[in-house]
Amino acid sequence: MALLKNPLSWLFCSVCLGATGQLLLKTGVKQIGKLEGLTGVLGAFRNPKVLAGFAMYGISSLIYLKVLEKCDLSYAYPLIASSYVIVVLLSYFIFHEAVPPKRVLGLLCVCVGVYLIGSSKV
Repeated sequence: MALLKNPLSWLFCSVCLGATGQLLLKTGVKQIGKLEGLTGVLGAFRNPKVLAGFAMYGISSLIYLKVLEKCDLSYAYPLIASSYVIVVLLSYFIFHEAVPPKRVLGLLCVCVGVYLIGSSKV
């Protein structure tokens, strides 16, 4: 179980669960349709996919606590930006969302930043 002792493994789990939460929220909202007013937004909590999305966020946050136990915040938090890349890629493949060139360039910048921060660990 050496994998579970590695804080980067925990961080990767947290990022993946957070990205999954985003996808579930989007799927749930697509099922619901237009959310009008506060009652419409609160009514979204009756959708199982919306609930599962928030659950994924909750679990992701609990796992992230394990990361913070071992890592500096200034190291761990910026690495969560890798979830942006995961969400855009999955949105492209699952929801067939357009990813224009400027967005791709922005994602490449995020990847470079995540790499630089990730490789800075002493």
